[in-house]
Amino acid sequence: MKVVRVLLFSAAVVLALLAVAVAVAFTSGFQTWAARKALASQPGLTASVGRVNAGLGDVRIEQFHLTQSGATLTLPSLDAELPVLSAAGRKVQVKRLVAKGWTIDLTSPAAGEAVGSPGASRNPLPAEAGAASPAPAPAQAAAAVFQGVFSRLKLPVDLAVDSVELEGEIILPVAAGQPPARVHVTLTGGQLGAGREGRFTFSATTVLAPTAPVNALNASGTLVAAMDTPRTFSRLAAQIEAEARGPQFPQGTKLSAALTAGHANAGESYTVVVEAAGRKLVAVQADYH
Repeated sequence: MKVVRVLLFSAAVVLALLAVAVAVAFTSGFQTWAARKALASQPGLTASVGRVNAGLGDVRIEQFHLTQSGATLTLPSLDAELPVLSAAGRKVQVKRLVAKGWTIDLTSPAAGEAVGSPGASRNPLPAEAGAASPAPAPAQAAAAVFQGVFSRLKLPVDLAVDSVELEGEIILPVAAGQPPARVHVTLTGGQLGAGREGRFTFSATTVLAPTAPVNALNASGTLVAAMDTPRTFSRLAAQIEAEARGPQFPQGTKLSAALTAGHANAGESYTVVVEAAGRKLVAVQADYH
């Protein structure tokens, strides 16, 4: 009888400790500490977070800053509805994602450098001085540079996005001696997932120096992405309407562009069409087998 009581008591203690551990794990203080520790362990990143609060079905992040390769992201807050436990198992099912007031600063010189392997030279010397390497065949050279679009879009997690609302600014460098350009960006939409076609609307506006040949740019349009599996895409499309104004274009000039890319067993296909004032300026169609 005493043995049974001891076992019951031990089980109760274990359950109590597990309950305390779960309660601590779901407190904002512990989550913030764990997030800061995880960020600090990532090489090449400079990141900080003010507060993390995650429940079983939602996540809120406040005062998040990230710098990598000279590019800096400042995110005042992010709210997301998603099953946290599923996301930990590489199944990211976003019911709703809202992030507004963020900025991406690309004005640092390091942000404009080409991404390459550390220590790689832009003009590497041949292995043996004076020994000329045989030039690759055109087909081999093209294959070494271009491997298709969709092969580079494979996701590391299963992804589904029902609704997203993004609004912020991208800061870009312009001509020397001119203030940087601040591009206000919005993106809304959703219904992205396996067997579905996600649709997003976007807008981007910026005002440059009054004396610049073009001092105002506006663009808006629609982005479409179809997924054949939770990690791969089968079709991408964009419809863009852009307008430029300035001393060089006092009446304004407009361009419209349609871009599509599709993936099938036979390979990939791409089309680009650019028009202005009802006149077709560019029409390109390409296939990649």
